Amino acid sequence: MSYLMRKFLTAYIEWVDAGAPEGKPFCRGYGLCPNKYRLPDTAWADARELAQELAGMFVQGGLEMPYPFGQDAYDRDSYHDLHHLHQPRIDWVRKQLAA
Repeated sequence: MSYLMRKFLTAYIEWVDAGAPEGKPFCRGYGLCPNKYRLPDTAWADARELAQELAGMFVQGGLEMPYPFGQDAYDRDSYHDLHHLHQPRIDWVRKQLAA
């Protein structure tokens, strides 16, 4: 895992653990992929590298793109701003950080 990916996943899980304050820096209505563009102090090119690495991590872990946690869950969580509460997503992030 790259330094930038660890920085992103750490920031994301810290945000979740802090109650996921909307827009500070991430959005509850976005999954991991769109939220990577909201990582503070990250250039667009770095976010594109994160996109490639994140997609690779999902596929390597047996998850399917473009909805690694399922399209129904993604649509529901986007509509209701609940991505930060989706336990499989949270568990996946924690597992990656523990590896």
